[in-house]
Amino acid sequence: MNFVVNITSQGQMSIPIAIRRALAFDKTKKALVRVVNNSIIIEPVEDLLDLGGVLHEKALRGKSLREIRLMEKEGAAEGFSRGIK
Repeated sequence: MNFVVNITSQGQMSIPIAIRRALAFDKTKKALVRVVNNSIIIEPVEDLLDLGGVLHEKALRGKSLREIRLMEKEGAAEGFSRGIK
């Protein structure tokens, strides 16, 4: 998909609707813009809030904060004793 776009005096350009739809961009979506080999690369960026709930299966339910911290310390100690950094 190739399009010619105008760049304003403020350095702004509009992304054509076909590209926005193909990449699921909407007015609240963020993008990563970078230069690679003298070209501009624009990639969609996941919003952290869109990831809410993806780790619900890994949640430690029925444990107090104190128990969770103890588990972390024990895990770190075990990893240290095995030479895992």
